[in-house]
Amino acid sequence: MSSSKLDSFPTDIPNNVEYVDLNDNTISTIDSVPDFQFLVNLSMAVNVLTEFPDLINISDTLCYLDLSSNMIESIHPDRLDQLRCLEVLSLSDNPLSAIPDVPGPSNTLYHLGLGYTNLDVFPLLTKLGRNIWTLYIHGTKIHTVPLLAFDYLPNLDYVLLFETRIRELPNLCHTQRKSAMSIDVSNMEFDCNLNFIWLKIATASKHIMMAADGPSCRRLDGVLVPWNDFSVNAVRISGAEKAYYTTLPEKTNFYCPLHVQQNVAATPIVCASYCLERLDCTLFATDGSHCVLTSLGSGNRTAFSNYDKWFIVNGK
Repeated sequence: MSSSKLDSFPTDIPNNVEYVDLNDNTISTIDSVPDFQFLVNLSMAVNVLTEFPDLINISDTLCYLDLSSNMIESIHPDRLDQLRCLEVLSLSDNPLSAIPDVPGPSNTLYHLGLGYTNLDVFPLLTKLGRNIWTLYIHGTKIHTVPLLAFDYLPNLDYVLLFETRIRELPNLCHTQRKSAMSIDVSNMEFDCNLNFIWLKIATASKHIMMAADGPSCRRLDGVLVPWNDFSVNAVRISGAEKAYYTTLPEKTNFYCPLHVQQNVAATPIVCASYCLERLDCTLFATDGSHCVLTSLGSGNRTAFSNYDKWFIVNGK
C-alpha cells in the first residue's frame, strides 16, 4: 500500500498480516491502529506524521518500526515505553531534538536511527541503550561526544557519525566495551589534538575500528593531515599549558595505552618530564624509586595502591 496517496491509516487491512507497508503517502495523523494479531513490521517512511503514533494495540508483536522522513518533532515517553518488543526503530530525517530514555524496549532494541534530525546533544541512553548494536546520529547538530555516553552503550558495535559538528572524540579506549567498536567518520575533519592521538592509539590496539577511511585532522598551523599520514610521534601539540597538580583519581585504567614504568630515582619533576615526552601520558605517579606513566580511564588502580599521589597533566 505504499505510494497509494493515502491520507489516513487504512482500516480494511486483514488483522492477521505480519507486515504493513505505508511508505510514501500523505498520512499526517493516526487516530488508532487496528488490533493486528501478528503485526511485526510497520513501515511508514515518507509521510507527514507530526507526532509519534500511539501503537499500544500492536505493542506485543511490533519489532520493526520505520517512521523516517516524517515531520515528528517530539516523542511522548509513554508511547515509546510501551513498545517492549521493538528491535529496530528508524526516526531519521525528522525534526526531532531529543529521544526519550525509557526502559520499555531496552531488552530488545538493537538498532536506533536518528540521522538527519535536530539533535544537538549526544543522547545519554542510560536505559534505552543497553542492547543497542547500531546507532545512526549522522547529519545532526551534535558537536561533542561525552565519554560517559559510550558507557551506557556497552554492546554498541557500529556508530555512524559523519556530517556532524564533532571535531574530536574522547579516549574511547577506556569505555566498558565487550568487543571492538566500528566508527564511521567518513570525510570528517577533527582537531589534531590529544584526543585525535588517542583515536590513533585505539585503532592500533583494536579497541576501535574505522568503518571507512579515518578522518583528517587540522593542525594548529592550519595544515590538514590525512588519517593515513598522521603519525602519533611526528606531531607535537602546542598552545595548551601543561601544568601539574596532585590528585587522587578514584578510577584509572592501565590497559590502553599500556602503562610505562621508568625505573629511576623518581621525583614528581622527573616523572613529569617523562610524561611530557609522551603524548599518550595524562596521568603519572611515583613512589620515589620509579614512575608509572599512563592515561586516565575507568578501571581501578588496586594493583597500584602503593602510589599515594597521582599527577594529572592539566589540558590533556
